[in-house]
Amino acid sequence: MNTIPGFEQSVWHHWCKTLMLFLSCSLILIISSCQKYDDVINDKESMDMQDFLINPEITAENCKDGRTIFYGHKIFIRHTGAPVVETQNIENTNFECFDGNFILKIKNGCGKRSRVSSAEIKINGVFVVGPSDFSKNVTFISKPLTGLSPVSVLEVKLNGAPGSFIDLWIEGAIILAIPTFTQIGPLPLNSVAPELPAISDNGISGTWDPETINTNSEGSFTFTFTPDDGQCANSTSMKIYIGIVSDIEGNVYKIAKIGDQLWLAENLKTSRYNNGDLISTTNPVSLDISGEYEPKYQWAYDGNADTYGRYYTWYAVTDSRGVCPTGWHVPTDDDWTLLTDYLINNGFGYEGSGSDIAKALAAKSGWNPDATPGNIGNDMPTNNSSGFSALPGGVRVYDGTFNYIGIYALWWSSTEINTTLTWNRNLYSPINYLRREMSKKIQGANIRCIKD
Repeated sequence: MNTIPGFEQSVWHHWCKTLMLFLSCSLILIISSCQKYDDVINDKESMDMQDFLINPEITAENCKDGRTIFYGHKIFIRHTGAPVVETQNIENTNFECFDGNFILKIKNGCGKRSRVSSAEIKINGVFVVGPSDFSKNVTFISKPLTGLSPVSVLEVKLNGAPGSFIDLWIEGAIILAIPTFTQIGPLPLNSVAPELPAISDNGISGTWDPETINTNSEGSFTFTFTPDDGQCANSTSMKIYIGIVSDIEGNVYKIAKIGDQLWLAENLKTSRYNNGDLISTTNPVSLDISGEYEPKYQWAYDGNADTYGRYYTWYAVTDSRGVCPTGWHVPTDDDWTLLTDYLINNGFGYEGSGSDIAKALAAKSGWNPDATPGNIGNDMPTNNSSGFSALPGGVRVYDGTFNYIGIYALWWSSTEINTTLTWNRNLYSPINYLRREMSKKIQGANIRCIKD
């Protein structure tokens, strides 16, 4: 005899209560003798039904192995008179979402007296269950099904005592796609936001919540995409950064849109490559590395990267594992030149023209005071018209010293000159323009990432 899995037994216990209560009423009407009714179900079965009316829940979540209910539960009852064929349509609007491997399940009655003696069950005219499947007073049947169509015809003919019944359902596994989208953002604060796509990159239609992107507030915002009915897909979400971006460690940076470029408005702070590997450092921090070959290190000034970010050797900066946030990169020499040209050509020079753009790049505080008009440290509240917010973190020299804090800012480019030298950009307090100079690759300098 087949055994009943724990799931079916637990769920069926509740079904029996309800069904037998229903039968208690219906059989009184169709069976002339109360004594005959007593032969169909016993008192305990009838009494147990009462409790289930409070919470008659049988849901798809009860199915095992990731299956869900495709059809049913459907109760078929053997009424009085000659056995007849009952016909039902098997339909499910999500038919295309199932993998095609269906399982027909039948629970035969609630007890010995409510079981059918045999049954003939067809789907689309093909026998799937016959009298031989009900041999030895079987209580549970489970059979694989093939050949279901979006609308299939189910035929059921029961043999047994009046009032006997079966519960029939079909389970299947749903295959749900995950909508994919091209990442949006980060977006500059108060910029014109793009529309959220109504169709995913892999062709799934749906709606978003919230429906539109608002760039008036800074932060990270989650947008949830819900597929339309019949799309055979799960919901998904996209986190969009407005005015900020984060790195592998979760450090959050403001961003600045300058011309057509998006720049970090802060120096990079991460101590890890983008794959999670730690970027090495020296012990002590002041270790002389002038004799090392292609050292890959990072340091923090006074052990704190919050103000000036971290200082990296060029070899760490250009490691294939990457240091900038995903979708960003260390600027090339050409990237820096585009920035410089844009500021010069768009009136960011001191007093509105010229190449003296240092004040437009420098932060409004943090620089040593300077008495000369047009220099960074003079009238600092008028600085930073570009939003670049440069701070004077100086440089970590290869001999282990940090120099020029307060008057100098130095950033790497990824463009090398030769095996030992590379191009940089720097601001120096007494100089009113952005300088392009050479640096030794083993020095420690800051990084300003730029959007791909």
